[in-house]
Order: sequence, then C-alpha cells, then structure tokens
Amino acid sequence: MRGIKKTILNHLHTPKTFWELMRNQDVNAVQLINILNNLYEQGIIEMKTQKIYLTQRGEKQDSKVRLNRHTRCDFCDSGYLIDGFGDIYYRFKSYYDTKPKNIPGFDQGSMRCKDVLKRLVFIYDKGDLCNTRILILGDDDLLSIAIAMTGLPQEIVVLDIDERLVHYIHDVSSKEHLNIETEVYSIENKVPLQKKMDVFISDPVESLVGIKLFLSRGISLLANGGRFYFGLTHIDSSLSKWQKIEQMLVNGSCVITDVVRDFAFYPGVYYKNIKERLFFDPGLPPKSWYTSSLIRGVKLEDKISESGSVSLGTSLYKDDETITVK
Repeated sequence: MRGIKKTILNHLHTPKTFWELMRNQDVNAVQLINILNNLYEQGIIEMKTQKIYLTQRGEKQDSKVRLNRHTRCDFCDSGYLIDGFGDIYYRFKSYYDTKPKNIPGFDQGSMRCKDVLKRLVFIYDKGDLCNTRILILGDDDLLSIAIAMTGLPQEIVVLDIDERLVHYIHDVSSKEHLNIETEVYSIENKVPLQKKMDVFISDPVESLVGIKLFLSRGISLLANGGRFYFGLTHIDSSLSKWQKIEQMLVNGSCVITDVVRDFAFYPGVYYKNIKERLFFDPGLPPKSWYTSSLIRGVKLEDKISESGSVSLGTSLYKDDETITVK
C-alpha cells in the first residue's frame, strides 16, 4: 500500500474532489476510503469546499511533486493531450530528431516523437513519475530524456544493447543536467542492478520467448506495488500469444490495470513479408501503419524471478508470428 498512498499524495498536490481522485487510483473504493480516512486522521489531508487538500503536514510529505499539467482532452475526457507539456516537447524534439538511426539487427523501431510525449503524459497522469526510481530496458525512443526533463523522477536507469544510443543519452543527460544513468546491456544477461525500482518501462521484442525475458527481467527488479509499462501489437502477436503473456503476469502475481489500443505509431516498419505472403498487391502502406497498444500493470507480490544468462540467437526477436522482423 506504500506505493498506492504515494500515488494518492502525488495526485493531491492539485486539490480534487473524492470522485476525481477515485478515477485515477488502482485501489477499489473501499480501500481508497480507508486510506483517505487514515490520512485525514493523521492531519495529512483536509476537506475544503468539497475538495480534498493537502495540509501543511501533507505538503511536507513530498514538496517536490506538482501534478498540475493538463493531460486529458476537454471534449471526451479520456484522450491524452501533450499540450500541457509543450515546453518539454520542443526541447525534447531537437534531440529526438538527431538521435542515432535505428539498426534492424537490434530490432529497433522508434515511435513518433509526439507519441513519446503521449506516453510520458499517460505515465504522468497515473502518478508514476513523481519521486520514483525508473528502469527502462531499451530506449531507442529516448523516453528517458523526455521523462527526465520533467524533473520529477528520483532516479532513471537506462539499459540498452546499442552503444551509440547509450552514449547519446549519456551526452544529452550531461548537457541538460538530467542525471540519467546509462549502461550498455544485452537482455540475454542478468540485469546489472542490485536495487529495487518503482517503475519499469520497455518496448520489448515480440517473440514469445523474447518478450517473456524482457518482462521477467524488468518486473523481478520492481518492489511490491511497482508499476510496469510495455508495448504490444496485434500485428506481430496473436491473441494466443497475448494470452500466454497475460498468464505469465497473472501467475507471477501481477495485474494488468490498463490496455490502450493503438496508443503509438511507428513509421518505417518493415512490411515486405506481408506483401510477399498476399495473393494480391495491397499497395503501399501509409507511413504510420504499424501501431502498438500500451499496457500498464502492477506487481503485487515477488513471484517473478530473474533467470540467469541465456543465448537465444534469432529466437530472441523472431518467431512464427513476427512478420515485420527481417
């Protein structure tokens, strides 16, 4: 519950009604009531004009956090907007536009720049950025830089196999004083960390053995109550594969809290295998035809353990369903 309480306090740096607060939590109404009653008795929150405010004591719980950026569409109240992060978007875009080119051998494929910001907005809206320790496995989208520019996380660690990318993120971090830790790392080896993290983020490969390896390594390093985010498509992964991934998470005492379909678009993804298998010519795809869903989950108990070093060869990123892999 420590992580849940922290998230509630993060959201209350902007006063909210009980009903607004309930919408953004992972706990049910009974649990939320108990937590709020406890905070009220401790003098950490108070009610004024039908809104919940942090008291002076509550403000001291975390003086750094300010969740006051606009994130939701005013028309539908469910879509996510990057407008409230315009200052970060233009600062970030200059680095995104000059990052190292993707290498197919590393199965790299970057989402659009604005989708990186949209992912940032989503994670921010969930209260998972503020004073958290974040682990990112693979970061060819440079999400770590965008997140660090908010000044909200306590710590960001990036592990990536691409030495060029690791050096680029390190150089930007030094120039912008972002304090991102970077290390060249292959997912086939054990993660070189001895500490527990609060949030794990990855856009893993989509072979079944590969994505299970990414998720198990990242989730095993989360503290109980830790949150994880990953992308998964319906293009390279069947519903049967989705089910096997979900079963792994459920058996590992994790729960999926959110699935947002077609959350990010990836320009320039390889499509010739698709054309070659069709009996007719489908024509050229639009630039951003490849979409990925964003999945968020919570680790409840420490039941997923990290495996030792492995050598998987091409099966790390390729199986019978990964049609967009060369």
